[in-house]
Amino acid sequence: CYALTSRFWTRKLTLSTVMETLRVADRLGDLPRIYFSEDELRGDPDREGAGTSRKFGGKVPILATFSNADYREDRVFLKWSRLDDPGIVLFRPYPVDRGPRYSAVWLEPRKKLPPGRYRVAVYSSDEALDPVASGLYSVVASPND
Repeated sequence: CYALTSRFWTRKLTLSTVMETLRVADRLGDLPRIYFSEDELRGDPDREGAGTSRKFGGKVPILATFSNADYREDRVFLKWSRLDDPGIVLFRPYPVDRGPRYSAVWLEPRKKLPPGRYRVAVYSSDEALDPVASGLYSVVASPND
């Protein structure tokens, strides 16, 4: 019984520490931007006109593209969060494609996202969880809602 309780509190404290680190990191200064799109980007997002702040419907898959030029690890953590009614939509590791200068990750909502402002933040995969990139997007109500 003691071992189960101990593991529970260890996990809870670890999660609490990670979440506090992410809250502190969210307040840090300027980061490289994330580009948002509904379609696969090819090449350099700057030249393709991809938005850094976009509006999407609540059911639409969203592609977040970020530069990995200055990042040397083989994975990152991405945190998709809602700002208006604060909450985490998704937080998980993703592999980084070392070939091109940019890596891309899809968010395919399982259920419709409520209208509001959202943020995607990319963090290093080491213990420090240093912020790597960040971007904002909005989900808007569709006429069919």
